[in-house]
Amino acid sequence: MQEAPRATRTAGDVIRRKELCQITGLSMTTLWRQEREGFFPARIRLTDYSVGWRRSEVEVWLATRQAV
Repeated sequence: MQEAPRATRTAGDVIRRKELCQITGLSMTTLWRQEREGFFPARIRLTDYSVGWRRSEVEVWLATRQAV
């Protein structure tokens, strides 16, 4: 299955692990810790072996972070 071009993505899109690390600049361990503590959006189960994050929730999280 091919990935849709970025221009046609919608708010319901799901971000996978590799893209999530690229977007946030954080490691999966850091994201997992923040998710566990309630500081990062919760993952959603896609299949028995894969998870993702809602793009809209991640974008809100990024917008509310303070720049260092």
